[in-house]
Amino acid sequence: MSPPPLHLTACLALTLASAAASSTARADFYSWGGRSGRLEVSVWLYGFNEGAGAGGWDEDSARDFATWAARFGAIVPSDGSVAMIRDISDDDTRLLLRHGRRVHVVTMPGGPDFAAALPIVAGEYGAAVPRPGAPARLFTVQVLAARSEQGANGFARALDERGVRPEGSFFHQECHPCFGHEAHVLDAGPDGLHRVVLGVFDRRGAAKRASAGLRRSWGLDGFVREL
Repeated sequence: MSPPPLHLTACLALTLASAAASSTARADFYSWGGRSGRLEVSVWLYGFNEGAGAGGWDEDSARDFATWAARFGAIVPSDGSVAMIRDISDDDTRLLLRHGRRVHVVTMPGGPDFAAALPIVAGEYGAAVPRPGAPARLFTVQVLAARSEQGANGFARALDERGVRPEGSFFHQECHPCFGHEAHVLDAGPDGLHRVVLGVFDRRGAAKRASAGLRRSWGLDGFVREL
């Protein structure tokens, strides 16, 4: 999936910050979020000058988000959804609980806090709080396997410089203004190969569509693999 639309306040602040940035840009903003099942999250935070998010999404954060989303999805009805939104100017998180056409908004300090939000959501929909389940399965698109770590890193860097982006990733982490890193080099496996991958997906079908899009738009002959 594509990242959720940016809110006007975030866009305006980012535009001003980018215009004032020096040639050596630092991370003045940090954003993360995505959508998995019936859970959507959009977070913009100010002041992460140490460069949080400079490397793009990471597997642990994406898996944690998808695992929480599965617990929310177990109690949200088919005509409902949950959104957690925090803009740059916010000290709180807005928890939007949708049920049909009705929307109930709950303000939560700081956050987003999935553990604190889960019982609120369960109460909204008259459901019991689900027990933790197994870690979510994640998928990606592999586009290269190389013996040389230097060669794999060089290939990933070339993809980033070309602006290669897969469609449909369900989760993102970014710093702003920063150079985006879409391509990741996985740690070498038992076979000693360093694998270059693009995108992170919570559904195999979404990863397959992304792989087809990379082949069509960029001539990359990749395939879907589980992270």
